[in-house]
Amino acid sequence: MTIGELAVKRPVAMLMFMCFVLLLGFVSLTNLQMDLLPKISPPVLAVVTRMPNAAPQEMSTLITEPLEAIVGTASGLKKITSHSQEGNSLIVLEFNWGSDLDTVRDELKDRIELMPLPEDATKPMVVKFDPTSMPILKLSVTGEKELTEIQRFVEDTVAPEIDSVPGVASVDISGQLTREVQLQLNEERLRELNLSPNALVQIISYNNLNLPADKLQKDNKNLPVRVVGQFEDIKELENLAVSMVPGSDSIKPIYLKDIVEIRDTYAPVSSINRTNGNPGINLSIQREGDANLVTVTQGVLRKIEELKKDGYEITLTMNQGEIVERSIGNIFQNLIIGGALAIVILLVFLRSPLSTLIIAVSIPFSIVATFVLMHFAGLTLNLMTLGGLALGVGMLVDNSIVVIENIYRHLQRGENTVEAAKKGADEVAMAITASTLTTMAVFLPVVFVGGLTGEIFGELAITVAFALLASLVVALTVIPMLASIILKYRKGKITGYKEWKPYSNFLRYPLKFRLITLLITIAVFAAAMSQFGGIGREFIPEMDEGAFNINLSMPVGTKLDVTNTEVEKVERVLEDYEGIRAYSVRVGKNEGTTSGSNTHTAEISVMLVDKADREMETKEYMDKIREDLVDIDGELGFEQQNELRSMAGSSEMQLVLRGRTLAGVQQQTQRIVDELKAMDNLGEVKSNLEDQKPEIQINVDKDRAILYGLTTAQIAQRVRVELGGERITYLTHNGQRIEVRLTTPLTQTKDYNELMQLTIPTNMGEITLDQVAEIKEAMGPQTIYRENQQVTGLIEAKIVDGDLGTVQNDIQGIIDELSLPVGYQTEFTGSAQLMEEGFAGLQFALILAIALVYMIMAAQFESLLNPFIIIFTMPFALIGVVLALLLSGRALGITAYIGIIMLAGIVVNNGIVMVDYINGLRREGMEKQEAIIHGASVRLRPILMTALTTVLALVPLALGIGEGAEMQAPMATAVVGGLVTSTILTLIVIPVLYSYLSPKRIK
Repeated sequence: MTIGELAVKRPVAMLMFMCFVLLLGFVSLTNLQMDLLPKISPPVLAVVTRMPNAAPQEMSTLITEPLEAIVGTASGLKKITSHSQEGNSLIVLEFNWGSDLDTVRDELKDRIELMPLPEDATKPMVVKFDPTSMPILKLSVTGEKELTEIQRFVEDTVAPEIDSVPGVASVDISGQLTREVQLQLNEERLRELNLSPNALVQIISYNNLNLPADKLQKDNKNLPVRVVGQFEDIKELENLAVSMVPGSDSIKPIYLKDIVEIRDTYAPVSSINRTNGNPGINLSIQREGDANLVTVTQGVLRKIEELKKDGYEITLTMNQGEIVERSIGNIFQNLIIGGALAIVILLVFLRSPLSTLIIAVSIPFSIVATFVLMHFAGLTLNLMTLGGLALGVGMLVDNSIVVIENIYRHLQRGENTVEAAKKGADEVAMAITASTLTTMAVFLPVVFVGGLTGEIFGELAITVAFALLASLVVALTVIPMLASIILKYRKGKITGYKEWKPYSNFLRYPLKFRLITLLITIAVFAAAMSQFGGIGREFIPEMDEGAFNINLSMPVGTKLDVTNTEVEKVERVLEDYEGIRAYSVRVGKNEGTTSGSNTHTAEISVMLVDKADREMETKEYMDKIREDLVDIDGELGFEQQNELRSMAGSSEMQLVLRGRTLAGVQQQTQRIVDELKAMDNLGEVKSNLEDQKPEIQINVDKDRAILYGLTTAQIAQRVRVELGGERITYLTHNGQRIEVRLTTPLTQTKDYNELMQLTIPTNMGEITLDQVAEIKEAMGPQTIYRENQQVTGLIEAKIVDGDLGTVQNDIQGIIDELSLPVGYQTEFTGSAQLMEEGFAGLQFALILAIALVYMIMAAQFESLLNPFIIIFTMPFALIGVVLALLLSGRALGITAYIGIIMLAGIVVNNGIVMVDYINGLRREGMEKQEAIIHGASVRLRPILMTALTTVLALVPLALGIGEGAEMQAPMATAVVGGLVTSTILTLIVIPVLYSYLSPKRIK
């Protein structure tokens, strides 16, 4: 019993099967996670090490370079880059896709454990890059209270409550004050008591201890013994006896409070945080790796509503869940509109509501069935998977159209609906299976592309393949069952699909002038390809997520309060803008893995209202605000927030220069930077070697120092304690560790003249620092960037006008004209590198897709020649691709390239339908020329129906309207353009090619 026969004979069973699939589909849909993009796990590890106050040169020499030598031999390592900044070392290890990072990380940890590091350096952390650890929500708590009260409210109430929400992995707090106990030395009093600072430190730290002291026996029990001496509170610290002096009648103890000033205070702030102009505490919320992003954000938002109270205001400054909801909702809307347009086309061509209803069932049923397959395949609902459904919605009816057409053919012969339904489905089962396989085959290579491109678009390819497979099952089971029932109620006489005379008459001319027809087609193709260079190139389209950052950079070394003054000017401008929902400010150090005390920098994060509620695009807001910020002292940089682009690097254009020496790299980098700054289509051009960081250098005169019994280490230790203080111990109070720091008056003032007169105790009495050292101001690099263990210049820029590919070619031309010396090479990284790697992978995928399509067609036709007739029409789809991209102004990126690969499987379907029918007519004895004209004319309507349903279903996506549509718009544009031209040329060129290449007789 065939599938069609089973479906028609068992309608109740088939109906129950449909209900089962629908039920399972809706259950699967509710359990599918929602995310903006597919789960991406870049093969990247980072090694992070800190050494407070160390200059970039010391960080590079003492930390980064030795670590590079150790981790640089890891298996599967593709590239190693490092950033050495003040107090921080960051080494980024990029591995080949598919590497087992867990094994590599354990291996690196074991190696690093054996490496000796400077005493002040922290233990290197080996961190795996995990996109799911990125914040999904950012909040700011402000209010009419003091910052300390706001901090207490956040730490005691807000953070624990949010952390209890199911799916929340962690809540990070920033901007809070750090409590510490400061002990300010009275050096005169110390000298009177003959105490040195080092001796005082030892007395305090050795008394603040709890130590185990083995065990003893008591009452037949072994009891552990502990010596308890840890300070319970500041009072105990104040009353610590540090020395004894003779009194009038006895020895008198000297307490710590007698020789130091003890202050329970807060550490000096290195950053300032504000939201909408009000000081506050910021929270970043991360979700668990397998938690539903939208569900978690909704749960947190409900919890925030419960936490609101008088005197405090909780403001959202970033909501990834809202972006996902709006984007996916818009794609769903485009999918529904596209499906509706496809159904309208069916109604126009079929002119039968009953037939249209039967075919229309295939769209929602196939989509629901796809949700089942997505659930069991572990996919998520994201822009790529839903975009795949929206792209394929028009193709979901193709198989059903062929089946219903064949059923009508049997009805025309006078057969009853049951027999017509059975035979109509069974006769075309092999043909539509082969046709579906050719379309599915083009997506198979995309899954194996690898790299970031494969990670992003692999789920799209799988989803479209699932949808097409579901539509095939629907066409072979549901459609004949419904036809056998519903078509009983048809009215009027069944008419066959007759050939359309105007087309059949027109077709005689191309067949008469075959050579001229082919030459004209080739000429059109050549003309279109000549314009290919005019299409821009990009990695991925810019998505409007309704948020952007303003980065302010003052001269290196600028004080925090000076930078803050300039930021306040920016805030006053932002206050006047409608359409801004919230803005948050961070003046000073950057939060994150490589945070450092950059008091000369600031970041202002701006969150806009929904796209439907504002008049301008995000880029327009950025341009307008940039024009208003003309009186800012410092450099301003604008960056549109984009989750996917952030993986390619912070800048749109990145270029590295490698060379032999640091001085040579610095010189050649500056030459390139100067040229790039003159380009009109680039802005915010900078390099890591351009900014020099001012510093105070203390050059010890070792000959003079040894006369006083001093070493460089002793002098450095004295200077460090005087300037930065010294952490000597901790107090524990209410479960909180409070740092105890020894300070001096110089720690507070940090005065240059006081530093020169700093006293140093020696065996020969006290001396001043300037007696044994020369103190001078010098300049050094702010960041030392290395790539593959070579000193490298990193140049970054924003593209102001044009596209990535065009700008890249312009920059390469400038570099060629500069004629860099031998031994110096440049290389594009970031988005440009990802674009080239993506194009190379997709080019291979396209070739493999064409080969697979050919093999499937050869197997279907049992002929090696017939597939060539159809394959020859593939390049003509590029005519429409070029025209569509040029007219729409869109660039050729990874998404558009996926559209071209899709075309390789779609455009051949029309040819398969036509050639297969012509071969059938010739087997029945019809003469070759007449078979071509009659077969092409009869197949005109189904070809137009399938093409138009696909094209019109893609129109909403191609227009790129709404949030999230930017990603699929180039892909849909390429498919629409290519399908239109290929359909037109298929109706003309395939008959001509068939007349040339097919044999005179066919078996």
